[in-house]
Amino acid sequence: MGIAEQREDVEEAGYEEYEEYEEAEDEGALDDAAEADRDGIAADEDVGEPSTSYPEPPDRAFRAPDLFGEAALFEAALWLAAHFPNIEVTGVQSNPHLVTPGDVYVHHEGLTDEDQVAAVSVALEQGAVLVVAPHLPKDSTGLHVGEDPLEGVVPDEVPLVRVKDSTEAGSRLAAAFY
Repeated sequence: MGIAEQREDVEEAGYEEYEEYEEAEDEGALDDAAEADRDGIAADEDVGEPSTSYPEPPDRAFRAPDLFGEAALFEAALWLAAHFPNIEVTGVQSNPHLVTPGDVYVHHEGLTDEDQVAAVSVALEQGAVLVVAPHLPKDSTGLHVGEDPLEGVVPDEVPLVRVKDSTEAGSRLAAAFY
C-alpha cells in the first residue's frame, strides 16, 4: 500500500497530480529493535522509533521506614522504624519472579498462578527484603485463629507487613520510590 504525495511540478489550474510511492519497510527491524531494547542490548542500527520498554529504575535506595512514610503508610512506617529501622530498599516489585535483591515484594492475589505462600517463597528466594501482603479474610478456611499461612515461610529477619489493600499500598510504594 502506498501513500499519495502531491507533485509540485504540475502547475495546471484546477489539476493536481499525485504520484504514488511505496514506503520502504525493513521487515522485522522494529521487532528486532524492540527485542534488543527489552533485553538491554543495543540495536544494530537506529530505526528511529521510540523505546518500547520502561526506563531503567532509578539508582536509589530508601530505608524501609522512610519509604513507607513517603507512601503515607504511617502505621507500617512506625512499626518498621521500631523493629526494622535499617532495612535498605532498592526497588518495589509485584511479580515475585522479577524481584531482585533489595526489593519490597507486594503480593497481589491473582497476579500470578501461585498462591500467596508459593509467590512469597519465590520472592524471598529472589532476594526480597520486605513482604507486603493483604490481611487474611476473617473466614480463611483451614486456619486456626491467629494462624498465618506465611508463618514459617517468611524468616524473622524479613518484615511481613499486612495491609487492607495491597493494590493501594503497592501503588503508593511505587509512586514514592520511583
